[in-house]
Amino acid sequence: MRFFTLILLFIAVDVSAQFTNGFEYIHSREGHNVWDKNTMIWRCIKAMKTDAANKEAVQICTCQVEAIDRYFPMGKIKKYERLYPTLSLAKLIEEDTVLQRRIDQCYEAASNANLFFSPVQILAYRDSMAAYIRQNKKEPLDESRINAYCNCAVSIMAKRKINAQNIKDINDPNSMLFNEIAYSCGGYPYKKISPTAAWKVTDSLDVTGNKKIDSVDVVTISGMTKLKVKIGPVVNVWMLDCGATDMLVSETLINKLMELKLVSKNDFLGQQTYNLANGKELLCDVYKINNVQVGKFTVNNLVIGASKETDSFLLGKTFLNKFRRWSIDNQHNQLILEK
Repeated sequence: MRFFTLILLFIAVDVSAQFTNGFEYIHSREGHNVWDKNTMIWRCIKAMKTDAANKEAVQICTCQVEAIDRYFPMGKIKKYERLYPTLSLAKLIEEDTVLQRRIDQCYEAASNANLFFSPVQILAYRDSMAAYIRQNKKEPLDESRINAYCNCAVSIMAKRKINAQNIKDINDPNSMLFNEIAYSCGGYPYKKISPTAAWKVTDSLDVTGNKKIDSVDVVTISGMTKLKVKIGPVVNVWMLDCGATDMLVSETLINKLMELKLVSKNDFLGQQTYNLANGKELLCDVYKINNVQVGKFTVNNLVIGASKETDSFLLGKTFLNKFRRWSIDNQHNQLILEK
């Protein structure tokens, strides 16, 4: 993120006037007194929407101002003062990429300690995050949630004093930062077809069966827990995946369920991207489905995604979350479901 523009903010007024005794100066390359150093540092700090008690802001502004000291020749300064009476220094910096890089490096050094040290940094990163989400969307966004999500995420990063080195953790699904933001802010603000929510009393209405608790036999194959799932007359062996959002099947199976009129075009909910445990992303057609039987229970009002690229069938959280409690009995190889 480029912050030399902060310099342009605080020199947008005329700071090129000569000062008299008692001031520390920024000089021309030849050593002539040109600008008041302390005034420039103060204006830089003010542009960052903070104060002199903020050590990162003071460090950055002092570094940026000192980068200008003895940099420009007096003849060029005078020329730009004539051309741009109130923006001479801004224009000088704007046309000098070497100086811009030095100014950027001042920010980078301070950001190693704390990236979000003032409201300006927080707002700038929040806005760039919102723009990134809009530009790189994988599915429809919930515009009403974007600003709230970004405000929440940046607030957490500021509270944790995230620096330039660990900002990358925001994209690492195994990091504490990524998961704290996902938990606190509700994940990316997509229009989720099937948001995974905690169990609620009304979920019990979607579960039918004569028993309150049932024990379902499972098998472990190559480290994966599998069980029998029945939808109408169709019986298959599915993988139990408590990390998966919904039920996930092949396009072949969903077509078969349509032929049996267990799913119809009226049940189509749209498309949604799913992230698999191996990091692969699948864009799936998503449907509402009923009459999913596991053990003695039949569950309705579920969500199932279908993709050409799916081989194994996954039984995910939207199924498990219909039950008040569930657990795995490793000793007896059973899935315990409690209505």
